[in-house]
Amino acid sequence: MDAISFVLGVRSAHLRSSQLKDLVYRGRTVETQNGHIIDEAGDQNTRRAWVKAVYEDDEERTIIFQRSITSSGESEYRINNRPVLLKTYNEALEKQDILVKAKNFLVFQGDVEAVASQSPKDLTRLIEQMSGSCDYQQEYSELERLQEAAAEKSTFAYNKKRAVAAEVQSIVEQAKELDQYEKKVQLRSTLTVQHMLFKLFIAEGRIRDIKQDIGALHGDSISQASQQRAQLDSSLHARQKAQAKAYKAVNRQERQIKLVEQNIESRQPKLVGLSEKVAHAQRKARQIEENVASAQADAVRQRSVVDELSAEYTRVKDAEARFEQQCEEELAQRGPQLSDDTMAEYNRLSEQLRASSADDTHRRDILDRSIQLLTEAARRTSDRLDALQSQREGLTASEHSYSQQRQSASSDVAGIEQDIQQARRDAEAAKTEHERLVRVEIELNEKLAGVLKELSQARADQRESAREAKLKDTIGTLQRIFTGVHGRLSELCKPTQHKYDIGIATVLGRHMDAIVVDRQATAI
Repeated sequence: MDAISFVLGVRSAHLRSSQLKDLVYRGRTVETQNGHIIDEAGDQNTRRAWVKAVYEDDEERTIIFQRSITSSGESEYRINNRPVLLKTYNEALEKQDILVKAKNFLVFQGDVEAVASQSPKDLTRLIEQMSGSCDYQQEYSELERLQEAAAEKSTFAYNKKRAVAAEVQSIVEQAKELDQYEKKVQLRSTLTVQHMLFKLFIAEGRIRDIKQDIGALHGDSISQASQQRAQLDSSLHARQKAQAKAYKAVNRQERQIKLVEQNIESRQPKLVGLSEKVAHAQRKARQIEENVASAQADAVRQRSVVDELSAEYTRVKDAEARFEQQCEEELAQRGPQLSDDTMAEYNRLSEQLRASSADDTHRRDILDRSIQLLTEAARRTSDRLDALQSQREGLTASEHSYSQQRQSASSDVAGIEQDIQQARRDAEAAKTEHERLVRVEIELNEKLAGVLKELSQARADQRESAREAKLKDTIGTLQRIFTGVHGRLSELCKPTQHKYDIGIATVLGRHMDAIVVDRQATAI
């Protein structure tokens, strides 16, 4: 295990000794026949040791790895018997997936248990070390930092580009608006001049016609013309007055419309109040009708009770009269002579009768009082019913009055709304006509602007063509007069594709029209 680890580049600290010299076999001491003790290995300071590993890869190529310990205690590395540095030695091993740092080629004692007991973080570090990815950690961090910086720069540049693009767009739009404004100003000036010239032309024509008419008129004709002019002036004044009256009528109608609108706005709360009053009156009328119906039912019930009590009272009176008549008849039959026993019996019967009729008398008194109370209640109910009837009639009259007012106000509002709608329709028609005229004006302005633009472009093309023709004539004359004149630089330097025209023009700049000659003397 030490020899394999040694030849595969494991450091001595991970072996059984901290110094390489300690790995060299020391031999043993032997006592000779003379009694001297000697070392079989000889002098320790001059001994060397080496391990050679013969490795055959998947392509059946043989690679010889050799590591030696020199007499000075240092390591010497060879690949195929050729001395190399430690870095080259390790790189050659790594090409065969032998990682010296990760020690993935041997499993030492306790490694399995140590790996199994590691934490997830340490196990991840071990896997990265065995796969070799830990060697690129610093490079990865640096590249990640550069990527973040590049992303920030890209984002900043993109935002700056957007801002610049927005500013450029705004500037371009402002430039377009400025150009349009200047064109409109020029067009207005031109149209103003044309309008004034047209007015002058018409005025001159009128003056000329008037002079001709004056020259043709003589004597009476002049007086007739004066009278006709006076008539025309009076007709003009009359029409002006009619126009002023119509204008005043229109203003008056507008003021009336405003007053009507204000009246509607002022009457709107009253209408709402009237509606609320009508609703309240209707609710109150319904309540009164319910109260009247209840009072009528109560009066009928009270009358029935009064009739029953009156009938019972009549029956009691009739019974009492019959009883008194019966007593008188008995007395008449017996005669005026009564014995003591008879009087005693009479008194006893009278007492018994009074005792038996006391309850009836008490009940009769109660019934009399009940009849009086019910009669008074019926009278009060009748009075209350009459009052409710009169109140109902008053509410009905108020409701009718409110309904008439509401109908009148609704008709006024309907008429005013019709007037307002008619005025709005007239205003909409005028607005539509105005918008149509504005659109026509815009279309004519656009057409005029297009024509002016085409005319300007044609003039520019004409000037450019004249300039080009003049230059060609001049160069032709120079070529006839002087030898060695080749032509203009823009004609001699022609790109193979049109997309390079702007680049060539930018590079040449003001030398586009320069003339190329063969010598300085010819140029002079």
